[in-house]
Amino acid sequence: MKDWVAYYDSNHSIYVNARHRDVHYGRLADAIVNHVRARTAAVLDYGCGEALHADRVAAAAGRLTLAEAGPAVRGRLVERFKENPNITVISTDRLATMPPESYEMVIFHSVSQYLTREQFDRTAALFHRLLQPGGLLLVGDVVHTEQLAAMPLEQWNLATEPLPQVPAEHEVFDRALTRD
Repeated sequence: MKDWVAYYDSNHSIYVNARHRDVHYGRLADAIVNHVRARTAAVLDYGCGEALHADRVAAAAGRLTLAEAGPAVRGRLVERFKENPNITVISTDRLATMPPESYEMVIFHSVSQYLTREQFDRTAALFHRLLQPGGLLLVGDVVHTEQLAAMPLEQWNLATEPLPQVPAEHEVFDRALTRD
């Protein structure tokens, strides 16, 4: 994953233009907001990237933690959201020290395809530890769908939750899982 972190931490051009980038992050933020269950929710966005519209998620939830591995991206996030008391920016490594059951919702969007199987399993175990009972794990933009299909749900003690009735063209998440 380190090569991908370095790539996304650089000045890359995966978007056609600034509007494309803005629309992408806006659509993602709106999709996350659709899944926030309470205005007091503690939400973790793991591998959040630039999270241009994280303020929308923070307005819908009580607390938003943006966890990002890339130091340059993290620096931009800190600068962008320094005035928002509901947003905290941390390194993904710092999550290992967080108390169990810290979050009601974890977003795992467009990250899994960059992980080895071992990294994926460690990350899944981390999410299980960090999620509160009844908490929601949103998994999206999974390039290698066989990896999602192979998720050992019984090992994580998670149950699949139906996604809300959103038109398919507006849903960005592949799976919503609830921790019991």
